[in-house]
Amino acid sequence: MVRLARGSRIFKRWEMRLPINYAMLSIVKICVLLIFICHLFACIWGLQAGFQPLDSWLAAKGYCFPYDPIIDGPCMREGRCNPEEGWQCVEPVRMYLYALYWAIATVTSIGYGDIVATPLQHWEQLVCIMMMLSGALLFAYLVGSFCGLAANLSPDVVRFRQDLTDLNRFLTTSNIPNSLRYELREYMHHGLALRRVQTANRLLREFAPKLRNEVALQLNERWLRKVSLINEDCEDGTILELAFALSLYIYPPGDMCPVGSIYIVSRGASIFNGKAYTAGSSWGEAEAVLESDRLRFPIPACAITYLFTYSISGETLRLIMDQPTYPMASARLRQRQVYWIVRRGIVCYARDLMWSQLNTSQKQAGCRRKSSIKNLREAEDAAQAPAPASTQILSPPMARRRSSCCCCLSEMQAAAAAAHDVDAPIKDDKLPSR
Repeated sequence: MVRLARGSRIFKRWEMRLPINYAMLSIVKICVLLIFICHLFACIWGLQAGFQPLDSWLAAKGYCFPYDPIIDGPCMREGRCNPEEGWQCVEPVRMYLYALYWAIATVTSIGYGDIVATPLQHWEQLVCIMMMLSGALLFAYLVGSFCGLAANLSPDVVRFRQDLTDLNRFLTTSNIPNSLRYELREYMHHGLALRRVQTANRLLREFAPKLRNEVALQLNERWLRKVSLINEDCEDGTILELAFALSLYIYPPGDMCPVGSIYIVSRGASIFNGKAYTAGSSWGEAEAVLESDRLRFPIPACAITYLFTYSISGETLRLIMDQPTYPMASARLRQRQVYWIVRRGIVCYARDLMWSQLNTSQKQAGCRRKSSIKNLREAEDAAQAPAPASTQILSPPMARRRSSCCCCLSEMQAAAAAAHDVDAPIKDDKLPSR
């Protein structure tokens, strides 16, 4: 008993040292149990036949036969013989293998029928009946347990296939285009990695905070180092909490990543603010540390391919780094906030100034345009309105046009008078003036 207790402790140490898959371990146990049952049945089947070898299946199959030491001589070297009872059998290994063959055929319910209970041997028939019944029940139990364990070897894959089956059933009964069906199935296949991460997060939440954060750090530290906000001055506790707060998200091509979080690309590509981001790069630091929506870049990032990103929201980031227990991380957060406030503030001021100047120039241009249109309409109205010659008031352009016409008319009258009076002397003051 002491040795058994010590063996159980050794097995527990193995459990803590080795990554044991208990579903696979249970399958191995079932296989070992099946082999042991077949071995036990073979032993029982051979043992009951050994009491009367010449009246059992051993004699029927030629494994035992009558023996007379005077006639047959000495017993076989590797066989068994009983001169008193007058029988001799082949070596035990051959009899065991044949009994094991019968046991496996019986337990697995194959039953070829080449080995049967000897007629008129009631005890052998009774033993055979009991073994067939118990073997059928045990084999049914083992098969059921084996199938259940085999189905649970990969729970994430089982749930994924079940969800995919439900999705296909839903798409069959819905009027959805084939292109959209393809996109839905493609997203489901890419979401298998997300299911595994969610399972890991669910398990980590059951551990103590210290162990949970250390495991999360080992998994996500390489992604945190991609963010310029996290440097060597930050406390280890800050990095541990940030590592656990990271979450994996998947975005299909053309989908938008919400503004206000830090994104670290694990796989895929995206475009943000006119720049492409691939695996290992990050964006969104300014949008995460700034609290004012006016200073944030309003346009979200767009996924070019299927985008796998680790993300942490700005509210969670500020809440973790701004704790009194982490003064270095809090100072680092304030430094980056001031940097982005100054940088984005200058851009916002320049943008507002440009828009105000543009609006002012547009208003002035609009006023000049309205004034010229008004003057033109007044001139057209004055030209079209009839008025007496004595009381007509002409605008300056119209007055100049009328005076020029009068001058041309006087010149024409003077030229005509000179043509009719050829003999008359022409004085200098009578010449038409131009």
